[in-house]
Amino acid sequence: LVDANLGVNRIYSVLMALKLFLKFCRQVLKFACLDPDTEVKLPQRPKPHVHYLTNEEVQRILDVINTNTFTGLRLRVLVEVLVSTGLRISEALSLDRGPFEQEQSEVQIIGKGGKPRTAFFPDSTLQWIKKFLYYRSDDFPALFITTGIPRRLNRTDLSKYFKQLRLKAGIDKPLTPHILRHT
Repeated sequence: LVDANLGVNRIYSVLMALKLFLKFCRQVLKFACLDPDTEVKLPQRPKPHVHYLTNEEVQRILDVINTNTFTGLRLRVLVEVLVSTGLRISEALSLDRGPFEQEQSEVQIIGKGGKPRTAFFPDSTLQWIKKFLYYRSDDFPALFITTGIPRRLNRTDLSKYFKQLRLKAGIDKPLTPHILRHT
């Protein structure tokens, strides 16, 4: 595997599959074969490098968002939600406006793997949500909607906004919704 120039993570995955297969052969099929626990050694994987923004970088991003337009205000609210709650982008975009109109500061969400959990919203984020909802003239249930005929905003709608934000704020790091989650 090393001679084939495979990366450490790929080698690790292949060897882990081999170990599980050997374990199955020994325990279920009762074959005499290599002991996966002692004879198959996994390589050390490097620690992943997690990108995140500093407080100063977050502030620069917030400062360049023009909140005098619907799309700007929507983007500001989305950034506030992602940074302050740590929600995944899919979780944030699945939020409905109802709990916020009922003055709730915590919302039950369905996370990765279908696991429910509670997301807590600080007062500053709730103020931005309230401001955004004040300017909405529709009754569409989703919190984050498109302009024109309302529909729930989806992640493909957002990439251009994050590219523009990164350039306007002069951020040298990648800027994605997931990096805001890490932040």
